[in-house]
Amino acid sequence: MISNEATKRVEALPTYTRLIPESQEIGSQYKVQTDWKLVEVLSFYLGGVGTGLYLLSQVFDYVIGLIVGYLLVVVCKNGAHLLASSKPFRAMGVLRKPGSSWISRGAYSIFLFAVLGLVDIAFRMGMATAENALLAKVVTILTACAAFFIMAYVGFVFAEARNIGFWNSPIIPVLIISYSFCMGYALMLVLAPFTQNQFDIPAISRQFLLTLAATALLIFILLTVVKRMTKSAQQAASMLISGKFSMMFGFGVLIAGLLVPICIVGYYLANAATAPGSLLSLAGILTIIGGFLFEMCLIYAGVYRPIVEAE
Repeated sequence: MISNEATKRVEALPTYTRLIPESQEIGSQYKVQTDWKLVEVLSFYLGGVGTGLYLLSQVFDYVIGLIVGYLLVVVCKNGAHLLASSKPFRAMGVLRKPGSSWISRGAYSIFLFAVLGLVDIAFRMGMATAENALLAKVVTILTACAAFFIMAYVGFVFAEARNIGFWNSPIIPVLIISYSFCMGYALMLVLAPFTQNQFDIPAISRQFLLTLAATALLIFILLTVVKRMTKSAQQAASMLISGKFSMMFGFGVLIAGLLVPICIVGYYLANAATAPGSLLSLAGILTIIGGFLFEMCLIYAGVYRPIVEAE
C-alpha cells in the first residue's frame, strides 16, 4: 500500500487545478514531483519482484520461491510503509475507495493474496490430497490472479496521476509487468544455488533471456512514444536520457541492468556445457539492481504539467 498522505497529494491535484493547454506548455516552468519518494519506490519494486517470483514459482512448482515471493509482497512491501509512516493506522484509509482508486483495489488484492497465498503454499508443502485436489487447483488459480493484479495495478496507479504526463503512457503498465517477470526469473536464478537447483535451469535461462529482450524493447518503445506526448513527458524523458538521471538510467538500467545480463545469459546458453552457473547468478543480481534503479527513475522523473489556479 502507498501511504495515505502521499496518495492524497498526488491524486488530489487535478481536482483543484486545471492543466495549461498543450500549446501553452512551451516555456512554462516544469516541476518534478516530490510526494512519492524512496518508500514508494520500495513498495512498487518489492511488489513487482515478489509477484514475479511467486507466479513463476507456481509454474515451476518451486516452493522456496513461493515462500520468498509471498514474504516480499506481504511482509516487506507493506512493512516498508508501516515503518515509514508517522501514522501507520491512517494508511488503512486507502481501503475506502475501491470503486475509484487503483491504490485501494491494489490494497484489497494484497489482502486477498496474503490469505490465499498461505493456503496455496500449505497445499504445495504436503496438505494437498486426492480429496482436496480440486480445491488446491482453485486456490492456485485465485492466488495467481491476485498476484498478477498486484503486479499490474501499479501501472494504473501511475495512469491515475493525470497531471504527470510521463506516467500516462500506455506502455508503462506493460513495461512494469515485463520487468516484474524479469526480476522474478532473476531472483530464481540467484536462489538456485542455495536450493539445489530445483527447476530446469536451461529452460529458465532461455525464458529469462527472452523477457530481458522484451523489456529492453519496451523501454525503447516508451522513449519513442514519449516524443509524441506532452512537453512535460518529453522533459521527463530528457532527464533520463541526458539530464539529472542519465547515469542511473543509461548505465544502471540499460547497460548494467539489461544489456550486460542479456550478454551473460546468451553466453551461458551458447556454452552451457562449460560455462559456470555463477554467471547466471551474476546476471540475476544485475537485473534485480537494474529493476530497482528503473523504479527510481520512473518515479523520480515524474514531471508535472504546468498548472494555474482554478478559476
